[in-house]
Amino acid sequence: LGAQYTSHASGPDELNLTGVFLEPRFVPVVGSTWVFPYISGRVALMRQSSNFGSASAGSAFGAGAGLVIRLSSTINFDAGAQLLRQQFGDFTFTDDGSPGGFNPFTTYAAKIGLNFGFPR
Repeated sequence: LGAQYTSHASGPDELNLTGVFLEPRFVPVVGSTWVFPYISGRVALMRQSSNFGSASAGSAFGAGAGLVIRLSSTINFDAGAQLLRQQFGDFTFTDDGSPGGFNPFTTYAAKIGLNFGFPR
């Protein structure tokens, strides 16, 4: 379970994407007690907001892979990437009230971070 945020700008226009996601993982047995490769899926509930139109809800789904390295009994280093398909509902332009929309689009997400667990 996680959260994501991205911000995109083009000239005076700004678009922000926020969301929460569920990312189940499959970790094959590789015989190591400190390195764990994985493949994953992702399902997300998204929201787009911008300075040129109203906000709208959306969704995303995708798949990816990564590597977890055990640093201690409760801390892991995690690096991975995902290919995502995203779509959002229609919105209204703020300057003239006309309708607008986004075509579904494919993006990628790359991540590096730490995972914190609970001691056994």
